[in-house]
Amino acid sequence: MGLHHAPPSISAVARWRALVSWPAQPNMRHRTRGAQTNVESWIQQNQDIARTVRVVHLVRDPRAIFSSRVGLRWCTDYEYCGSAAALCDQMRSDLDAFGELTHRMHKERTYQIRFEDLAADPVNATMRLFEWLGLDFAPSVRKYLEEHTVATAADIRNAHSTKRNTRLVAHSWKRKLSTKTIRQIEATCGDVLQRLGYEHSATTVDAAKA
Repeated sequence: MGLHHAPPSISAVARWRALVSWPAQPNMRHRTRGAQTNVESWIQQNQDIARTVRVVHLVRDPRAIFSSRVGLRWCTDYEYCGSAAALCDQMRSDLDAFGELTHRMHKERTYQIRFEDLAADPVNATMRLFEWLGLDFAPSVRKYLEEHTVATAADIRNAHSTKRNTRLVAHSWKRKLSTKTIRQIEATCGDVLQRLGYEHSATTVDAAKA
């Protein structure tokens, strides 16, 4: 989740990075509700700008989140990380809290965006976000997006590179997860998928694996 109230001196690219980034944290069990609480706490502590703050909520397909965790060292050492049930409990809590926050702040001051929509069309999705925020879509932002949403083989091998083929990354779970695992996640997280507008995999997974 990102808060927007950047001073004019902060570059447009830096604002974009801040808005769409949510670093992974080991304490996943309490992360989502804690993040929501931190947002509300920050707003309450900054009453001088509280009325102008806007909140951007970045969400992602739970199947993709589950897939991205597989093999991560901190995840394998954490008992809740490999549980689809725990993941979707976290996401339900997060969605409920965001709904409450939206109700209190008013709908026009909160914005939810799906990672997959951002990855599929990063330029236009970011333009819409910037328009909502009242920010100019500077040439530097377009350049950053164009340079960092496609990647060479060397970029992909470099774990520290910020360049990725976002369109492929967004749906890589269809190839990485077994059909059985996907079905289990969908059975456990069906309501979360529905709330976020994601469809069950059906035949699309088989096509991706072919």
